[in-house]
Amino acid sequence: MGERQEGRIPHELSTSRNIYNKGNAQETPQFTSACWSYFRFTGDISFLEEIYPLCKQGIFDHVLVLRDRDKDHYPEGAGMVERSGMGQEKLDSTCYLYKAILDLSQMAVALNKEEEATQYTNLAEEIKQSFNADWWIESESMFADSLGRNNSRRLDGHWIVAVPMEVGSADREKGARALERIEQEWVNEWGLVHTKKLEERVWTLPTGVLAQAEFNYGNVEMGTHLIGNIARTVEHGMLGAFSELIPEGGDFMQLWSAAMFLSGITEGIFSLEPSAYQDRLALSPRLPKGWGVARLEGVEVGLHTIDIALEREGEGGYRVMIDHQGKVGLDIELFLPSVGKPAWLTEEVAYTQELVGDLTMFSFVLEPEQRVQITIGGTR
Repeated sequence: MGERQEGRIPHELSTSRNIYNKGNAQETPQFTSACWSYFRFTGDISFLEEIYPLCKQGIFDHVLVLRDRDKDHYPEGAGMVERSGMGQEKLDSTCYLYKAILDLSQMAVALNKEEEATQYTNLAEEIKQSFNADWWIESESMFADSLGRNNSRRLDGHWIVAVPMEVGSADREKGARALERIEQEWVNEWGLVHTKKLEERVWTLPTGVLAQAEFNYGNVEMGTHLIGNIARTVEHGMLGAFSELIPEGGDFMQLWSAAMFLSGITEGIFSLEPSAYQDRLALSPRLPKGWGVARLEGVEVGLHTIDIALEREGEGGYRVMIDHQGKVGLDIELFLPSVGKPAWLTEEVAYTQELVGDLTMFSFVLEPEQRVQITIGGTR
């Protein structure tokens, strides 16, 4: 459908394949990032070769030409907040454009298009710098949720204020300040409200966005609390179906609700960063307070299938077990809190370790049918 629209990704289709809504400004960038995420887990190079031209067309021919008439890299038109009264340039569209260009650069690297990759990386950095200057409202400790005429900043209180911290377009210090205020004024017992003081209903999509932002900033407890609230929607309505309002209401089955819950586990609690085409996996698992164990089973990363278990070990320690099934070796970078001397219980696995910030990074290769168990801190 994107090819039919010269790169523009539609918002809604009918079951007869007719385009009902041609697409909002943020959806074409989101599509690019979704394609990159799929490739990271599958390593399907033929897919990437096929989809890359469409993603490139969508970003550079549609978004940055037809959606950016003033050429400031801030797309114009409707975004995820379907409400009137906002400025033409929306916060979410700008942030997802930034992320899409970064992801497009990674696609180019995987396809050995180094010159294009460098161009995209430089453009993304340029957008990030201007974004943090143009959208930040210092007196509010918050990013504007839209820009009006002459780039005048508007803050209408919509939930998209969490998006810069979800995608990484916010400078770290600004993002931390914004998250602190969001937690105080935009969050109720169920999660992130749609619009502060105007619409207190809580939707799963905004709450999932905030959860990922919290995980990105190391706020594991808050992130886990939010995805737990998403999971509570299955207590109402059809068995196993995630609705779109918390605790109940809206469409009785929403893909984004289940997807946000799952990504909160895989990319939040376990912080999986797969690179299937390179036979690599980075992970930084973190147990929320009150949890004794967390497990992921049957995770597919290209040619590999892995099981991961994270357990508490003594006072402040962790034990991590990784089982690997595959046809070739899997390069792993495991990041754990630096709380004590590590004890490797699988002696045949060679490894290196180094301090990265307040984490210890263990690097090693798991061969097919191999299992490793690591304890850091606690008692052996």
